[in-house]
Amino acid sequence: MTIIAWNVRGLNAAEKQLAVFKFLKNHKPTMVGLLENKLSTAAIHNLRNKMNNSWSFLDNNICSCKGRILVIWNNSTWQVEPTHMPSQHISLNVVNSGGLKMKISFVYASNFLRDRELLWAAISKESIYIDMPLSLI
Repeated sequence: MTIIAWNVRGLNAAEKQLAVFKFLKNHKPTMVGLLENKLSTAAIHNLRNKMNNSWSFLDNNICSCKGRILVIWNNSTWQVEPTHMPSQHISLNVVNSGGLKMKISFVYASNFLRDRELLWAAISKESIYIDMPLSLI
């Protein structure tokens, strides 16, 4: 079980997408947060069509059209339930194939202080109500 966060700084170029595919093939992570991907919803759909059907995708483009966070995971390893998807983080309740339950939040914070304060307040509030391990990535 390998979970990775990668600030790809844009994933629209074909060579960047090939680098991601090669990385997935070589390192075999089971969950990846692609931060600052800059993909539109249509581009994410096209990327999904290029990948093996054993991968699922979740993005927060509905809150931020700038392509901030894209989470992909292997369906044979993870059961995933999204809990929060604002513009600066995606929080998930996950269970792996071995039965481990945890909350994972992939974070890509804003450059603006007030936005970051709101982010950490939201994550702090969310963490009060969980009864499982929490990982902030």
